[in-house]
Amino acid sequence: MMDHPPYSDAKPWLAGSRRARLRGWRRHVARRMADHRNRRHVWLVLATLVVVGVLATAKGLIGFYLVGQKALTFELALAVAAVVAAVLAVSQKRIEHALEARFARNTHQHRLMLAALADELAALEDAWQLENALVERFDALFATHGSALYRQQADGDFRRVAAHDSRFPDRVPATDVVVAQLLATHVPVEADELASVVNAPMVWPLRLRGQLHGFFVAGEHDYIESFDREEIDGVTELANAVATTLALLDAESGRR
Repeated sequence: MMDHPPYSDAKPWLAGSRRARLRGWRRHVARRMADHRNRRHVWLVLATLVVVGVLATAKGLIGFYLVGQKALTFELALAVAAVVAAVLAVSQKRIEHALEARFARNTHQHRLMLAALADELAALEDAWQLENALVERFDALFATHGSALYRQQADGDFRRVAAHDSRFPDRVPATDVVVAQLLATHVPVEADELASVVNAPMVWPLRLRGQLHGFFVAGEHDYIESFDREEIDGVTELANAVATTLALLDAESGRR
């Protein structure tokens, strides 16, 4: 008699939907915090809460000593309040810089590294090596995983030519909503906001002479992060440079 596995009423689709909702929430928070103005608002709220808490604590301590020690003067109470204010003034900038460092991720350095990566990829003489190097270096630079590169095929669809895993589909039809958005706008799109088979935080077009020849899909960040405007522009320039280099390599291989 064949042994059957024990019955389980677990719903794997439910766990998957929860993970999808959590991923969507993380992306939403990261996009909001990528804006410097939103980070400033968060800092002001946190600073206000800290100030209120510290002042309430200082008031309680002063009240305790005033009741317990009749000799305590009003000048000493003012001195304690001044010390608290000085500590807040000194720590304010440190906290703000820590928040900026957490969310900004040194954007200027990333732009320089993206420009260096474009020069490095342009020096490669093999299309397959270039495609895989782009995915690998991008994931390393932005602390993402699962990025992928798609190139257009003769039938108009887009095939995945480089990726670290198979989270994204092998082929994306030319009728997909992400492709339609890239064709219509020629700018990066947030694919997870669309009903597309490509569920990714950001997709960059590979354009050449005004035509869409492919697109680059960003993988998930290893922590709550997002791409700010300067990084998006830098990757756009990199994608356009990669499209030009791939076209040259394809033409060279066709002449051989």
